[in-house]
Amino acid sequence: MRWSLSSVMVALRRCLRTNKILFETVAALLVSVMALLVSYHATRLATLQTQLTKLEKQPLLRFDIDLDYDPARQFYYRDTLVVTNDGAPAKDFNASDYVFLRIELRRPSNKNQDVKLVVVNGYYGVSFKSKNATGRLATFANFSIREGNHYKAVALERRVRDLMREQGILGQVSLVVYIRAVYHDIWGDLHDETYRVDQLATSRLDSTEAKQIRDEHEAQFRKGPVAEFDRLSAEGVMAMVRESLAQPTASPGAPEGRQ
Repeated sequence: MRWSLSSVMVALRRCLRTNKILFETVAALLVSVMALLVSYHATRLATLQTQLTKLEKQPLLRFDIDLDYDPARQFYYRDTLVVTNDGAPAKDFNASDYVFLRIELRRPSNKNQDVKLVVVNGYYGVSFKSKNATGRLATFANFSIREGNHYKAVALERRVRDLMREQGILGQVSLVVYIRAVYHDIWGDLHDETYRVDQLATSRLDSTEAKQIRDEHEAQFRKGPVAEFDRLSAEGVMAMVRESLAQPTASPGAPEGRQ
């Protein structure tokens, strides 16, 4: 059977007349679906644009450790930590320092490293908070320790390392510094962030690890008394090391300290 163009058109018109209601219903449905898709993508695009704007208008915190040099001893002796905001305003800014002595032990019977965190109070004896929302926001320093907090920390770590080597103890002891920053951005959203800070780099903790650090710090202060930095001695730290060795296991996976 041969089909001509005229016969095809006649058949198409007959089909349209017969299924007019169906075609009108389908067409209306397709228009509605397309309108919903356009509306969805427009809403999603607006949401992404809002999120991008928020990201562009966020505070940008920078943590700098300034070391004072003593030419007589030829050593950096004092550690001052400065928090600066290089981004959008950070309103109601507040910062606090969490300092731990990190005791890491390696036991022949245990493949994992055993780690114990001991709260150290007074590594930074004073803190200065600015009312500004940008620029320098906070400064942590210590002017009361005669030999300097950095000098004392490094000398203590080296002496403890030597004692551990002499006594055949595998591991190391180091100081770990965290800074907790709480503020509101210009959109009114609250930010509660915890950072690990040292001379080499600054890293932001995820929410789970940040909570663990804060909870550990608060728990040791509640239990008390905590270790005072100006009274720390190599013999006292070695007593903590031996106490850790006497325990079955400690908590693995704490951040590294200063080298």
